[in-house]
Amino acid sequence: MYDLYYSESCPYCRKVIKFFEENNIEYNPKEINNSTYYDELLDIGKKMQVPFIVDQKNGISMYESEDIINYVKKNEKA
Repeated sequence: MYDLYYSESCPYCRKVIKFFEENNIEYNPKEINNSTYYDELLDIGKKMQVPFIVDQKNGISMYESEDIINYVKKNEKA
């Protein structure tokens, strides 16, 4: 499962969420307005940018909506 750090107001985040939902991809949503998730994002990614996913299973983390979608398509065969 993927951890997805996102902001409700971010159109790129909504694009990733829409892709996940349309393709039944399981993910753990982490809205960065929650200070715990905000701090986690900075600890892991080292910058304040969303969307950001963490794939614990494969040890991968990344920014950029298109990169995220392409990675998940490849990984999930979506």
